[in-house]
Amino acid sequence: MNVKNVGIKQPLHPAPLWKEPNEIVQMAHSSLLVAQPEGINATTLAEIIQVTYKTAWAILQKIRLAMHETDEHSLLSGKIRANSAIYGKPYNSSIRKHPQEHLFTIAASQDSINYSQQIKLKIIPTAHLQQGLILKNEIEDFKSKHIATYSDDVQYVTGRYSPERFHDLLQIANQACKWLNNTYHGLGKKYLQLYMDEFSYRYNHYLNNSKSMLLQLTQLCLSKLRLNYSFIEAI
Repeated sequence: MNVKNVGIKQPLHPAPLWKEPNEIVQMAHSSLLVAQPEGINATTLAEIIQVTYKTAWAILQKIRLAMHETDEHSLLSGKIRANSAIYGKPYNSSIRKHPQEHLFTIAASQDSINYSQQIKLKIIPTAHLQQGLILKNEIEDFKSKHIATYSDDVQYVTGRYSPERFHDLLQIANQACKWLNNTYHGLGKKYLQLYMDEFSYRYNHYLNNSKSMLLQLTQLCLSKLRLNYSFIEAI
């Protein structure tokens, strides 16, 4: 029987993230540069591979989206420690949230000697904040989205000046903020989560993966579906 004659749609093959051969070449060049420890911004990439800033930015966003999807599907497990942190804090900090501050969670799966095995950096939604303070529903929301259900050793410190805060995690958070500023020269909230996921991807790769980051990035990008910009807008 011809299934077309009975109104059944033929299964469609997913459209690749990269549509044209030239895009694949650009992606390969870009992945090589992104795989460098210091990373690369769109202005520099555009100069190196001789494309417009808009094209370079779109290529890097596709790579970051692939990193984001990988992060979303890789849950923390085992012994989990989490701490609130701040990106973009002013010099004169206070207990109240400054308009330029973006609160986020730095969390890690740790071994028996408190060495981080995997990290996540996730922006805390405005709905989970009240006058700059983190509400309890943020903890439950983070657990449900980013921690395996069988993990029962979870500690989350939300107080900015709490004596119980995890200084090792805050050091990683500070490292992330410095890297974001040095590489991208400051970021607003709109796409900040993708950039944080890029840092997490890099950090986790160098912690746990012996495979070349270039090879891993290339395989990752080619395996993903076409970039959905409306999805990026919603992050």
